[in-house]
Amino acid sequence: MKAYISHLEARQITKLEAFLAEEGLININLSDEDKHILKNETKWAEFKLSDIFDWQSQVEINPLHLEKIKISNKEKYPFYGQATANNGIITHCELKEEVLNNKMGKPTILIHSNNQNVVFVETPFYLKDGHGATSVLQAIFLNKLNALFIMSSIKKVILERFSYNAKATKIGLKNTIIQLPVTDGGTPNFTYMEAYVKAQQKLIIASVIQRF
Repeated sequence: MKAYISHLEARQITKLEAFLAEEGLININLSDEDKHILKNETKWAEFKLSDIFDWQSQVEINPLHLEKIKISNKEKYPFYGQATANNGIITHCELKEEVLNNKMGKPTILIHSNNQNVVFVETPFYLKDGHGATSVLQAIFLNKLNALFIMSSIKKVILERFSYNAKATKIGLKNTIIQLPVTDGGTPNFTYMEAYVKAQQKLIIASVIQRF
């Protein structure tokens, strides 16, 4: 039993090391800059979502029709629905090209109107039919790190402003105002956001490693 447990631990450590390498987090010690950033001493300003994001058109699919549009020679991509479980992913499919969204795999934020679930995706994806209930947001500045920061600001606001009975419609979301760190020039400080998320990742990874 001890040998089996040691094997499981070694396998998990290997997975963790691979993740750290992929995320550029080999060194998880907080630098002086990390410590300063985590103090959260920066200027903030308000921004309307429609001023910083572009709403994308999307193709939605009726789940009852999946069998009719399935193919078997393409890569599988996530199929998103109005759900909170599994980050909103219902399944992974290989479907016809014409129903695929975000074909270039650009960094994208999805906001579901019914439950205010906010999701980041940087691959092509499929969307469950919801009469336009999912907002698809993109921007030239968007990447995984600053998206995680911005998503937390979005969630904080929309969970208070919207509900199932007062859905987060596209019009409502476009007029939603969030707070973001800014540069001295008053523009969103994406460098700060990315550095803050990296520092938080180091803290979380360090706490995980301590368990082994």
